[in-house]
Amino acid sequence: MSLDDILEAMAGHWSGAEVITVDPAAGTTLSSTGQFETVTALGGAGSRSSYTQDMSGQPGMMCETVYQFGPDNAVTMVWIPNSGEAQIFTGQRKGAVITASRNADGGMTQTQVADYSTPDQLQSRMIMTIPNGPEMTVFEATYERKTVTSAQPSWHDLTVDNPAQSLAFYEAVFGGSPIPISMGDYNDYCLTNANGDVLGGLCHARGGNAGLPPVWLTYFPVPSLDDAISTAKASGGTLVSGPHKAGETRYAVLSDPSGAAFTVSES
Repeated sequence: MSLDDILEAMAGHWSGAEVITVDPAAGTTLSSTGQFETVTALGGAGSRSSYTQDMSGQPGMMCETVYQFGPDNAVTMVWIPNSGEAQIFTGQRKGAVITASRNADGGMTQTQVADYSTPDQLQSRMIMTIPNGPEMTVFEATYERKTVTSAQPSWHDLTVDNPAQSLAFYEAVFGGSPIPISMGDYNDYCLTNANGDVLGGLCHARGGNAGLPPVWLTYFPVPSLDDAISTAKASGGTLVSGPHKAGETRYAVLSDPSGAAFTVSES
């Protein structure tokens, strides 16, 4: 499976049932549901997901997950909780199966497995391994891809010629520590606030981002990019940039009749 193939398999809106093992020895579990949207990111070299958990009708965890795919099927996964520190996992992709691990407290190893082998389905597991001990599956989920029915904001980013200057500004204003995302010979960034919440992306005006206006762009997923562009034009809007392609995601920057810019994307 090529990089474009796995990005296409990952992209979309997902929802499904989850089982969390609270006490492996006693077999005590909790049930939850999770939903998230995955879009191609990092100039076609990775993906980004926004996740929300529901436990018995009550809000649960919220997080962001960024995958970066490198040479020889290497994988870096950055898991960014709504509060707390980001965690970095590294591993490999074998076909449609992505495996990434990190060393946790007390010598424990956490391993995340994401299996996209079945079309429109994701099998996800979190495995904990203690030193000289057995593997324990502490999280299992099956998610199904859902059809996009309406535009919901999925991401915000800012593209500028001098990201270093902007980075210093937003660090001072919000107090967070930016998370670097390698683009090869330079870094783009995920901006955070003092609580570690992800605010959006800060990008160089290079590659597919060249020529974008230096404004905060909101991303709206749509079922058909071509229909969105033609409808925007017919309604008095303007095509500012694009269409572009990052992996299997197509996107374009539009402006409304007042000149306000935004992005529409089709995965």
